[in-house]
Amino acid sequence: MKVFVIPKGKCPGCGLDLLGATNVFTKARPRPGDTTMCLECGIVSIFTADLRLRTPTARELAALSNDPRMQAMARAHTKARGGTKQ
Repeated sequence: MKVFVIPKGKCPGCGLDLLGATNVFTKARPRPGDTTMCLECGIVSIFTADLRLRTPTARELAALSNDPRMQAMARAHTKARGGTKQ
């Protein structure tokens, strides 16, 4: 997997310092509006126009809850964390 450099920022959920992003589904670099999941806390975030992260709106979260890719990522995160949601 290729790691893409993004502007230095912090996870909106846990505050983890972020410097890169990896697309687990394609080889594409992140684009504004793409979703991501923090490997540390599992929170879902949205890339802004300058590729920083923001918290999704309630409408975006509702749409993402039905996205099979996000469901798979959430299951993988839970499994990686020993089966318990952090």
